[in-house]
Amino acid sequence: MFTDFVNDVEKIIKKEFTVHKLHWSNVAASQRVPQFRNNVPNNDVICYQGHGGPDSWGPLSTMDFPENPSATPPIPQINFGSTNPLVLGLACLTGSYEDHTANAPCVFDGGDDNIAEAFFDRGAAVYIGSTDVSPIWHNCEAGKAFFEKWWKPYTTVGRALTDLKRDRWSHGTMWQFWVTEYNLYGDPKFGAAHPGTAAALSQKTSLEPVASIDVVVPDYEVTPRDGVDYVKIPGGDILLEEGEYQIPYYSVSIEYPTGHKVQDVVLTDRSGMVTDTGLNISTTTNLIAFLSNNSNPVSDVDGGWVPARGDHRWELLENPDGTSTLVIMMYPFHYNPLTTDVRFYRNYSFDISYTVSPVAITTLTTDRNEYPQGDTVMVDIGLNNSGEPQDIVFSASVERYGSGEIASGLLLRTLKEFTGLASFSPQWNSSGVEPGYYFVEVTLKDTSGDVLDRKTEMFRLGISSGEIASFTATPECFDIGDEVEIEMVFENNGTVNITGTAVIRVLNSTGDATEEFRHNVTNLTPSGSVSFSDIWDTSWTEAGSSYRIIGYVLYDSRSSDPATVTVQNMIMGDLDGDSEVTTADAAIALELAARGEYDPSADVDCDEQVTALDSLMILQAAAGNIELEGCESS
Repeated sequence: MFTDFVNDVEKIIKKEFTVHKLHWSNVAASQRVPQFRNNVPNNDVICYQGHGGPDSWGPLSTMDFPENPSATPPIPQINFGSTNPLVLGLACLTGSYEDHTANAPCVFDGGDDNIAEAFFDRGAAVYIGSTDVSPIWHNCEAGKAFFEKWWKPYTTVGRALTDLKRDRWSHGTMWQFWVTEYNLYGDPKFGAAHPGTAAALSQKTSLEPVASIDVVVPDYEVTPRDGVDYVKIPGGDILLEEGEYQIPYYSVSIEYPTGHKVQDVVLTDRSGMVTDTGLNISTTTNLIAFLSNNSNPVSDVDGGWVPARGDHRWELLENPDGTSTLVIMMYPFHYNPLTTDVRFYRNYSFDISYTVSPVAITTLTTDRNEYPQGDTVMVDIGLNNSGEPQDIVFSASVERYGSGEIASGLLLRTLKEFTGLASFSPQWNSSGVEPGYYFVEVTLKDTSGDVLDRKTEMFRLGISSGEIASFTATPECFDIGDEVEIEMVFENNGTVNITGTAVIRVLNSTGDATEEFRHNVTNLTPSGSVSFSDIWDTSWTEAGSSYRIIGYVLYDSRSSDPATVTVQNMIMGDLDGDSEVTTADAAIALELAARGEYDPSADVDCDEQVTALDSLMILQAAAGNIELEGCESS
């Protein structure tokens, strides 16, 4: 399966890229990482499909990225040469960028150092990966669709991934899971043409509304493998819901300009049927691309012809610029698993009805993005009819995001002979409503029921917010070997429970983490607090060094503001910071004594003041006559 994916992607992109393929299965285990290291320099795109985890792409782990000069022979670091590539990790958890928590089938917790960060540390510009376990079939099809349909020349990678996700969302529940688990890190503008170039200007084409369309579906192709026939339509998709037969289907997208709203799509002709028999098509078992043995049971499928989805379906996607995209999905391939017969239709014709309206929703906002439960949500709605007066049916509702469940109907009224501008400010009392994400939906229709315009605005009910209430490290000046006690208190100052991870990191002078402590925060209630205590052993620290200790809590896909404290190891008598005790330090101590100022490094006789005696003792230590031992930590 993984090998087939790599070969398919090579066919798609080889006209634009020089392709270097690496199949783990074809390389001895000891040579897989060296082969990867040798192949990646000077490549613009690095794509992986297989098993993975937060810290690995199969045999490639975060430990393989730095150089190892002590190895025999020395191992160089992974180097991308002159490029800053796009990296696409189509495998479980390979986009778990921060603090992955173990959930079945995972048996470990992640941390700050992960495979995505390893690529960024070497100069990658963009990383796309999954934050959870991920179905292999969907990873394969999404990867091919990304390169074949969406990431075109001069299209930004952010736009391509967004368009891919928008397209996949309506294709089934497992696709919705795929959409939500994949993230983009880095520069979403990667791949864009400069706005003044001919390539960029050529993309700004005017849209003409389409009232009918004829579609010729490419002939399907069959690939036998291990007694199973895999069927695909070039440029098409495959049904991948759990337990469903892997039937290919085909879709087309049509752009409509602002002010045009598609009302219906009617199939007027379907022809060119061809038949076949003897195919053995399997059902989908959503294998997980995680480093473990895992599979899900195949559900029973009723007999007869599949898919039982009708001839076609369509949906309309609203674009941020006011235009819309009509997606028509056709099911030309029909299969009877009882007889192995096939019916395939090549030709489709559709009539598309749409309205052109000067009526538009010009404003839809809420007064805040987040509300405590029970607060009143204020909504501002603005309408405009720049054309002739007409009757408009205006409705507004609050719905729960994800389920579409209507929480409240805000307004429903008919605007008689409406023209010009209008505004409304409905209010919603959220008392007794569960916290979560909601959206306001406003719809304008004419008296025939045709949609003239529709807009939505999302908000959150329930405030997720926490802060570090206190953060201390004692002692702040330590002798090597002392134990530094770190205390952190985290408070929930929001209105919903918080679950997350508290992180305390000790950073050296170069900013590298030398120690890290983690603690679970579980269902911390509003106004509640939780304390954490850790002991940092300073036995391995360097004389005269200082360390920055930071603390923060990761929760709800965000981080609290970090708290910081600096601790340092003192060399008694070293007042100028050169890590040596010299006569210059004695002179500084004498100046401190004259001014009545205090510096713990100068208080070498440990009487909690700096005097001429301290200066004399430092002078003796500089001459090698005595040794300054420091004071007991209190």
